[in-house]
Amino acid sequence: MQDSRQPQTSKTEELKQIFLGHLPERLAAIDKSWQALDAHWDPILCARLYHQIQDLTGASGRFGLLEISQEVFSLETELGQFVDSGLRPNETELAELDQQMARLQQALSTVCARHFNLAIPSQPTDEAIYYLRHTEEIAPGLVAALEAKKCIVLTYSRADDLLAEMEKRVPQLLLIDTVHLPALKSITDAFEQLKKQQKPVPKLLFLSRAKELELRLQAMRAGAEGYFVPPYDISELADRIHTMTEPDEGPSYRVLIVEDDPAQADFASAVLRKSGIDSLIVTEPLKILEALDQYRPDLILMDLYMPDADGIELTSIIREQPQFIGTPIVFLSGEQNTEKQLDALSVGGDDFIAKPIRPRFLITTVINRIQRSRMLQQTQKPVNSRDPLTGLSTRRHFYEHLDSLLLKSDPSSAGLGVIYLELDIRRRGGGSANGQDADDLLRQIGSMVSGSIEPQDIAARYDERTIVVLAQRPHINNLNALAEQIREQIASHRFVIGGREHRIIPNVGLCQLDDSLFTASEMLSRSANAASSARATGINQVVQFSVKEEPLDEDSSDEALFSHISHSLEENSIQLLFLPYSDTQGGNLEFHELIPRLMGSHGESIPTARINLVAQRTGLFQKIDRWLLEHALSVLDQRRQQGRPTALIIHQSMESVQDTSNLSWIREQLRLRQLVGTGIFIEFDLADLAANLKQAKSYIRSLQEMGINVILSRFIGNETAFKVLGFLKPDCVRLSKRLVKAKQDKIDAITGQLQKRQIKIILPRIDNPSRIPKTWEQHADLVQSDFFSA
Repeated sequence: MQDSRQPQTSKTEELKQIFLGHLPERLAAIDKSWQALDAHWDPILCARLYHQIQDLTGASGRFGLLEISQEVFSLETELGQFVDSGLRPNETELAELDQQMARLQQALSTVCARHFNLAIPSQPTDEAIYYLRHTEEIAPGLVAALEAKKCIVLTYSRADDLLAEMEKRVPQLLLIDTVHLPALKSITDAFEQLKKQQKPVPKLLFLSRAKELELRLQAMRAGAEGYFVPPYDISELADRIHTMTEPDEGPSYRVLIVEDDPAQADFASAVLRKSGIDSLIVTEPLKILEALDQYRPDLILMDLYMPDADGIELTSIIREQPQFIGTPIVFLSGEQNTEKQLDALSVGGDDFIAKPIRPRFLITTVINRIQRSRMLQQTQKPVNSRDPLTGLSTRRHFYEHLDSLLLKSDPSSAGLGVIYLELDIRRRGGGSANGQDADDLLRQIGSMVSGSIEPQDIAARYDERTIVVLAQRPHINNLNALAEQIREQIASHRFVIGGREHRIIPNVGLCQLDDSLFTASEMLSRSANAASSARATGINQVVQFSVKEEPLDEDSSDEALFSHISHSLEENSIQLLFLPYSDTQGGNLEFHELIPRLMGSHGESIPTARINLVAQRTGLFQKIDRWLLEHALSVLDQRRQQGRPTALIIHQSMESVQDTSNLSWIREQLRLRQLVGTGIFIEFDLADLAANLKQAKSYIRSLQEMGINVILSRFIGNETAFKVLGFLKPDCVRLSKRLVKAKQDKIDAITGQLQKRQIKIILPRIDNPSRIPKTWEQHADLVQSDFFSA
């Protein structure tokens, strides 16, 4: 059976990888904001940091990263009180915020280590990379990328600290930011001491902030084996550095020697062998193609003059083979005629070595040619960033590039914007285009968009009917002009496919970068909302998202909020909060309540009551319930693989109980993940179920048969409520807030009956834990952890 989760799971995993890839940079941005705020408390800086943290809270929860979600939500809760009040924290509160930042950094390290399958030892090993960097990171994300390749990276900000560590343990590679060039002499002196002690000397690499020749010369004179300048492709840079840390395992270079004189061939082979270079001798020139296919050399060393076929003829034949078009060919010859040497080079030769062969010259030429060839191959490595249908960028490449720009950009600088082209494809005379026609149309539109943008812009195929453009212009008016140009070009063009004319109605939305945007998802969501507004109003022009618009509130139309919720479900952009609970009975499960949070256009949290009202009116509850349950099961699956037993509490609606297909869907989700229901606690509102107790009882029993625990919330403890419990037989109840103020005798009576029925007690969520009587705390089975209660 085909896995129905695959498309959404694949997209979620794709976004998760992007999120993880930028996680170190995201934390660095938060840390930078915190340092600025700590130095000078300012309400605007505080609000900006709060929104950065709020976004990280929801995103880490959405991707099941509980450790980060818990710590960052704690920070969000603590900081939120100062955003709301506008007050400055006192010294004690500042110290607590600083400690929470430190805990967040530790949580990030834990997640990165687990994600990259890396166990960082307490002591460095001889294969470590020591990185002498500046406080202002020159290549954000490089350390995480190297750790992903199982490199052990130890970072230092002072040369003295690095030298002290080198006295204890010598790394395999030393990576230095060129801002530390003034301390280079002390490092090279340490290298000289290592040589005198006959100890291995680390490879030396530099990261530069500029392309100044003077800096490169200083590095080269110090013995640098690598020097990298901006702009940095972090993935490629990590690959290059990682390659230099790999130990040599046997001959690393392979040379095919084509020489009709066995003595000359044996001599060249012996010279190469002494330098650890493997070789294969071919004395019959006509067998060269067979040898090439079997041996796959890094370089061909070939005599220029041989019987049957000379070197020039063989080179022409070799260069006709696509797989060997870049393999270096070096000629062995005593030929002194410059014209004949040029003839040999013109057909694809790379160099000449004069006979008689000088060993040192042979080794140097071979190694240099092979290394240069390998570097060229690395720089020409194809990147799968193009959509095969349209030739535009892929959605993933677009997300990565936009996220990277958002992390680096100064929000105060205008000019960066996303244009969202929602294409309504219609046949002339009525009807919609079929699949093949739609693909052909999208291909034409992709070419049209590509021709309208500048080389530095990126256009991507976002989905089957959407193209997005990332552009940077001096002013928002220039972005508007570009969006309008594309809209007008598409709307006015006659598209003819298979002899039939098609009309394209482009609904175009534009979102410009501002200081409330921190992720690609947010920016795309805003531009998509603007495009939806263009479609809803029917105006034939570009709609720009405006920060002056009021956010969704009680007066917003149900249709607008319905559209926002639906789009958020499709794009998987609903945030998830993990609220930890403590099991007073000391069980081995980590308990969390999973709460969805939907953000409005300005980063405001849309009230749950408002969402529930619209979901009930529009029939969205079932989709929301399934989305939440599917994410909960995915998190449980991840935690199981990590060996961390976890239980999650999620809320579901009466609409799911009434859906006859829901139980079979849940069974299928459990089967696909090879999970039993244990670990899921589904919470229903007791008042909702009272409308159809018979149906609710059957549904609850089916859930319990799958191993799923059932909670009934807003339990008020009266006679009717206990009768309902006796009929439905849940596993737990969450007390109504009305019971918090109950007198002692009533508390004793309620807890006594619940314990007699073996029903667990969960305390209500409450802002001030001091309001909960100690008796309730003593009888409760699950209570909110301290940080959430606080």
